[in-house]
Amino acid sequence: MKRISASVIFYVFVIAAVVLLAHTSSVVSQPTNMQPSLNTVIQDVQKAEVAGANTAEMDGLLTQLNSVVALQNQLQNLSPKDTQRQSELGGQIASELTAIDMTANQTEIAASQRTSRDHILSYTIGVIGALVATVISHYSLLLWRKYRTKRAFQMKIVPK
Repeated sequence: MKRISASVIFYVFVIAAVVLLAHTSSVVSQPTNMQPSLNTVIQDVQKAEVAGANTAEMDGLLTQLNSVVALQNQLQNLSPKDTQRQSELGGQIASELTAIDMTANQTEIAASQRTSRDHILSYTIGVIGALVATVISHYSLLLWRKYRTKRAFQMKIVPK
């Protein structure tokens, strides 16, 4: 049986590592335009809702999303010959999606800050309430003991 040299084993490991790295580091092609897609914008709107956006903020975002959907329907209904109108609608859709995405991100940040502030405020009020309840119960107990002591000294001792 032949003995395999260490350098051959090393080269086999290096080749295996290179193959694994080349296989796992495949690059996903990204679109050439940096405009957000409708799915991304919808996800951002949902994130804003989960973060605690109020109904007025969500109504504005949903109205804008509905206008984009209407524009996309118009774009799909155009004939293939009307390229100028298609490019106009495409640009309008892209600008609307960008505006909605920015608004959704700002709404998410504001709602998240508002929610955090509300949580901190409610916890603080809870702690203050607990402290007030503790102080009230402590002083109530002191008054009760004082009353009981006073009543004890006011009692008449009757010998039997």
